Amino acid sequence: MTKSFFLKSLFISLIGFSGICEGESFAQDIKEMLYVGTYTERDSQGIYVFEFDRAEGRLTQVQTISDRDSPTYLDIHPNGGYLYAANRQGTMENPEEGSVSTFQINQQTGELKH
Repeated sequence: MTKSFFLKSLFISLIGFSGICEGESFAQDIKEMLYVGTYTERDSQGIYVFEFDRAEGRLTQVQTISDRDSPTYLDIHPNGGYLYAANRQGTMENPEEGSVSTFQINQQTGELKH
């Protein structure tokens, strides 16, 4: 993935993220996390975890989950404790089919654990 394609994908994700937050009030000291799933082609590695500082308008990369399965579609469980990734590639048993991965979200840091 080229850097410009990654940045465009991130920008689109941010637009969606800001749309979700519109109209809701957030305290300035609450940590906001952004999870970005990507195709693992060229230079992209998988899932990127960012912390968003609303007061300063800054994103800081916290973690990268290297995943060869192209985890492109992400969703967070309603309880906020898990992140699900729909993967383009399948498992070793079924390589032609897609798969789903589950990650536990650390509530203090926002980091993911497979």
